[in-house]
Amino acid sequence: MSIESHKRNYGYHIIDLIDIHPLKQKGIEGEQLLETLFSEWDKPTTPKIYSPPEDGSWSDYQTDLEDATNLAVLVLKGGGSVGHSVDTIPHEIAMSMVDKFAKLFKNPKAYIGMGLGSQDYAFQWGTVLIDANNAGILWVVEDD
Repeated sequence: MSIESHKRNYGYHIIDLIDIHPLKQKGIEGEQLLETLFSEWDKPTTPKIYSPPEDGSWSDYQTDLEDATNLAVLVLKGGGSVGHSVDTIPHEIAMSMVDKFAKLFKNPKAYIGMGLGSQDYAFQWGTVLIDANNAGILWVVEDD
């Protein structure tokens, strides 16, 4: 079952997988790589609320894989976590989708909390995974 068959009632998904080898060949690494990827996925229609901390970096949003995948399941599922009375995606299906996403990566770094997507919506959350070869995003932008 595809995620497209589970449309958000009040929002949209950001789902992408990028081969990062061309970026690395241009010398884009570390914080610059994160900035490049997050900018690619972030197409806000209002000013940004979230950005790298003034005294920190995008790396400050890094978390462990288990927390990141648990959050991805929660946000895909929707329902009470976003103020809706009905789940958007059944829990078991959301878990399966997140598992398939995570299996695309080998020993990834995981990122959450960047607020990517339109600030016109109440929630912008999900998971970004990056390994030596690829970067992927599984994200929900949603109103309540």
